[in-house]
Amino acid sequence: MGTSLCVWVVILSAWWFTDFIRSLPVDDLTPLFEYDRYEASIPENELGPVLEVLPAPIKANTTGNHTIIYSISEVSPRKYWNNFIANQSTGVLTVVRQLDFEKITDNITIIFNASLEIDNTRTTNTSVTVHVENVNESPVFRGSGYSVSIYDDAWHGSTVVTVKATDPENESLRYLLQSSNPHFGVRPNGQVYVQSLTFAGNWANLRVRAEDPHGLYAITSVQVRILDRNRRPEFQQSMYTAEIFDNAPRNTPVVQVQARDPDAGDNAGLRYVWWISDSRFDLDSSSGQLYVLSTKGLSGTVVRLGVRVEDPKGLDDTTWVEVTTKKCHTTTILLGTLIPLAVILCGILIFVIWKRNAIRKICCVDGT
Repeated sequence: MGTSLCVWVVILSAWWFTDFIRSLPVDDLTPLFEYDRYEASIPENELGPVLEVLPAPIKANTTGNHTIIYSISEVSPRKYWNNFIANQSTGVLTVVRQLDFEKITDNITIIFNASLEIDNTRTTNTSVTVHVENVNESPVFRGSGYSVSIYDDAWHGSTVVTVKATDPENESLRYLLQSSNPHFGVRPNGQVYVQSLTFAGNWANLRVRAEDPHGLYAITSVQVRILDRNRRPEFQQSMYTAEIFDNAPRNTPVVQVQARDPDAGDNAGLRYVWWISDSRFDLDSSSGQLYVLSTKGLSGTVVRLGVRVEDPKGLDDTTWVEVTTKKCHTTTILLGTLIPLAVILCGILIFVIWKRNAIRKICCVDGT
């Protein structure tokens, strides 16, 4: 009985003492933020302190001259936790990782804590709503550029390649050449097209610009290689004619056949060969020049020869050569020789007579 009474006395005394202590006035040192909620605005992709905070900079106060420690206890959505830090001493909120407006679907909420340095159990918090503001950004080309090949017979207006850039704000873009080019153009939708043909084997280095409605732009390179499409050579004439005398010496030139090759590079280069030949004539395979080797049996005849031209890939064309052999008469030879000689002699005689008359006139004037 005595023991139970003592236990009850102890319990009642402890309860009374605790209640008494709680009833005593205590100086509350717990920090208090000036506002329950703050609004902050930051431009997208900008790093550094958040300067636009309303209704006032984030700050907590406490009674007495005690140091307050600031910290972040929660960020929502959670994936943005590593984008912010709080200065422990000043409470300044700082962005340390870029925030992309186009990827943020809602505002970001940060729970800000303030606690006493001497007693971290004395803690209070407030919320900061962060608004990420859109900033117009330049378009972006993917990759390091474009490299394409076309043939040198591409028709006017044909599309070479279509370049594509993306705009972070999903605004429409227009495309244009950074510098003009006589052979290529760019349509507003990004299609690079042929304006005029150029020579095979060349490279065209283009710079294409994608521009948004506000004038911001991005530039990409387009390298166009012009390939040679092999085409058949063509003779300038379908028939060549020539005349020789039956006394023409060996290797006398007869006529030169010529073909045009529209190709260049590996497809260029022509070779002339007989299609229908005659042993009395020779053909230079590189120049197309025909020579007579012998006129035996040719006097008064017309010989028809066939010549083929071919390129390195085997494409070819053919033409005809008709050679007429005339008889060489002695009278014709004499006349051809004497007439020029007579003309020369007459000229000399006229000069001598004129000179003699001129001397006589001079003598008459002198009186001798």
